[in-house]
Amino acid sequence: MSIRDGSLPEHVEDVGTRVVDAAFQVYSLLGPGMLESVYQQAFAIALAADGLSFQREVWMDVEFMGQTLRHAFRADFVIEKYCIVELKSVESILAVHEKQLVTYLRLARLPLGYLVNFNSPLFRQGVKRFVDSRHAPPQAASRVREFAR
Repeated sequence: MSIRDGSLPEHVEDVGTRVVDAAFQVYSLLGPGMLESVYQQAFAIALAADGLSFQREVWMDVEFMGQTLRHAFRADFVIEKYCIVELKSVESILAVHEKQLVTYLRLARLPLGYLVNFNSPLFRQGVKRFVDSRHAPPQAASRVREFAR
């Protein structure tokens, strides 16, 4: 897993750029200090306004010793079937938050992920990008399931 990697296809990189732009728009208009649920709603609006397809609160299955573990974890957003985004509104990003996203990418077999903390004093301090170039599209999103409320 690397933080920067130029080996992703151009269309996946484009998705990543648009994801960061949407997050920046949310940060610019709302600023830090709100609940994570508010940022999730605003981020969904920004993604939709940019024409990106996405799912929110996506339950994902995990294969373990030939068995399927149903609803093993839930990603905040899966965007364009290539990118997982985990949103936070915390004082600081901890190592456990980063490990969680890295594990989600590996288990979901998706190539790109972002960890966004809207409670950072500066936007750039609150965004971390993760790339797992082993999982190139299109097989990357085969295990995504939408959470039904």
